[in-house]
Amino acid sequence: MARILRLTHYLDHNLGDEVTVNALAAQACYSPYHFERVFGDAVGTTPMDYVRQRRLQRVALRVRYENRTSLLQLAQECGFASNASFSRSFRNYFGCSPTDWRHGAWRDVMAQNLQHVRALEAADPSPEMQAYVDFWMGLRAQHWDVGPRVRVAHLAAQSIWSCRTFGLWGPAQERFCDTLLGNVFRSGAVPEDSWCCGVFSEDNAFIAPENAVGDIGVLAQGLPPPSLVAQTLPGGMYAVLETHNEPVTMQWMHEDWLEKQQYWTADMSRPYIALWRFTLAGIESRMLLPVRPA
Repeated sequence: MARILRLTHYLDHNLGDEVTVNALAAQACYSPYHFERVFGDAVGTTPMDYVRQRRLQRVALRVRYENRTSLLQLAQECGFASNASFSRSFRNYFGCSPTDWRHGAWRDVMAQNLQHVRALEAADPSPEMQAYVDFWMGLRAQHWDVGPRVRVAHLAAQSIWSCRTFGLWGPAQERFCDTLLGNVFRSGAVPEDSWCCGVFSEDNAFIAPENAVGDIGVLAQGLPPPSLVAQTLPGGMYAVLETHNEPVTMQWMHEDWLEKQQYWTADMSRPYIALWRFTLAGIESRMLLPVRPA
């Protein structure tokens, strides 16, 4: 499992490279046949379908925010062989052309995805799901303007131990997170005041929950426990929102700060990062949105 997780991290950082199943199998030290089976069991899809999905998710964010970069250049940097194949794949996945997406069609896709999420929530009558829905509805009702609290800072790269999740969301994701982090802290592998982290390379507002990919872990250095993978969070300029016992969402940073100023834009070559830690006074949190000069 760890070999597959490390391979998915490698793919995320090299989406522009040409890949084949045989090459990926060799890198993960599996035979091609065994590799496809193990990869499917761990990730829930075939290796090449995973690559295609991640390329489309990544290029969609770059098309939205990198207005000065041509669509062809973005397509090539995200691994598409030609503009025609890029446009066809993009329309099949998102239901609109890359040009329309750049000009605002992403809003329609976001609205459609929200309807899909609401349908999934309604289909689960469990008390656990109801509590999850009530929490997020209550949080959205308490939306306050986070814009004045956002600052831009250059942050150094940081080492983390993490576990990647595929298609995990809602109460199931919360249970997984609680169990994973609980086991790490109980093992004594990290101090009790260590920062926990969630890392997401894509904007989940556009991604169906069953296709979401994310990393859950802790800031730590050295050799991780067998269930976790070591990786490095990239340094650079980030918009930072620090709170204490105040739940917030990354969407608020977009709406209240990013879209209301003209000096910075999102840098989707780096992931969104959420940090939190438990103290005697409550929960400290830091939301990090990667940015670059507009």
